[in-house]
Amino acid sequence: MDGRKGISAPITALFAFAVAISLSMLTYLVYVSQASVGEGLAGGIAEEQGALAERIGYVYWDPLTGRLWVSNDGSVPARVRAIYVDGVEVWSGDVELKPGEIKAFQISYGETVTILTERGIHVIRG
Repeated sequence: MDGRKGISAPITALFAFAVAISLSMLTYLVYVSQASVGEGLAGGIAEEQGALAERIGYVYWDPLTGRLWVSNDGSVPARVRAIYVDGVEVWSGDVELKPGEIKAFQISYGETVTILTERGIHVIRG
C-alpha cells in the first residue's frame, strides 16, 4: 500500500452509473408528466373552443302563441336539451341545430328564456 486514502475506481464508476440512471429516470418522469398535462390542457381548450363556437340566437318569440324561433349562429352543431321560461322548464328533449339553421319550439311566453345545450347555457330576453 502506498499510503493514499480515497475511493477506489470501481466504486466511483458504480456511483457515476447510479447518478446517470437516476437522472435518466427523473428526465423521463418529467417528460411523461408534461405530456399528460399537455394532453389534458389540449382537451380542455378544445371543449372551450367548442363552447365558444356555439352561439344560439333569438329570431322571434310570439307572445300570442308562445312559439319561439331560435337560430344556430355558431360554427358547430348545437344540441338543445332543455328550454326554461322564467326559470321553469317548459321543454326538454334532444334537437340538433346545424350551423345557420332556424327551428321553432312551442313553449309558453315570459320575460326570459334560457336554452340549455350540451355545451352551455344561453339566456335570451323576450
